Amino acid sequence: MAQPEKPKFQWPVGLLVVLVVYAGLVLAYVQQTYWSSPDYQAAQAYAKGLTLMGPEYGRKASEANLRAGLDQLILASRLQPNDRSIAENLEHVRWVFDERKLKLSPEVLRSIELVSMNVRRAEQAREDLLPVGLHAKGWAPEQLLGGPQRALLFSIPGFVLIIMFWGYTRWSRRAQQFDTREAILREEERKLEELGHFRRIDAPAATPPSPPPTHDDAPLPAPPPRPRTTGARPAVKRKPPT
Repeated sequence: MAQPEKPKFQWPVGLLVVLVVYAGLVLAYVQQTYWSSPDYQAAQAYAKGLTLMGPEYGRKASEANLRAGLDQLILASRLQPNDRSIAENLEHVRWVFDERKLKLSPEVLRSIELVSMNVRRAEQAREDLLPVGLHAKGWAPEQLLGGPQRALLFSIPGFVLIIMFWGYTRWSRRAQQFDTREAILREEERKLEELGHFRRIDAPAATPPSPPPTHDDAPLPAPPPRPRTTGARPAVKRKPPT
């Protein structure tokens, strides 16, 4: 006996399209808010420079890491030209170069002096810089670097809600289809019952069967046959004529 074929799995194309669109919107928001913003790029360069130099502004780092870290700090200063913390770090790194008797190119020295000059001008103009720390102005590298991760984590409930809404709509649609089929079946059963009722009304009345005969109404049994005689018939005496 052939077994019935199992229903093939159908991918929920509509759900996948919605999830892909939602993921694209989340990535576009992260790209626009963090990855392509100067603040985020400056935070990346700043954090990378400090990581390459290590503790004590690179006093124990290799010359290659020290120079690479300095280049990253200069890149961060170009993206954040009025940030005091970057200017202070650049001054410390220049002192480390002097202590270790390492030479700096004129372009690097000019970039460091330009950053310090921009900061002094901003202070003289009484702009809202960071008099206490990085968090005073809102440009905090550790906060900016954690921004994309937080945005992606906050987007997870959106995926869950989309899947739950899709499941609810699918379940409600199936329930509606089931109710519709049940209503159709009940209507067909009602029509069949009405048709059978009409047929019973139109059919001729059947004669009731006769009751079985009773003992009194039974016919009398036939008399038994008379036995036949085998002997000769006696002679009949005739009267003589007078």
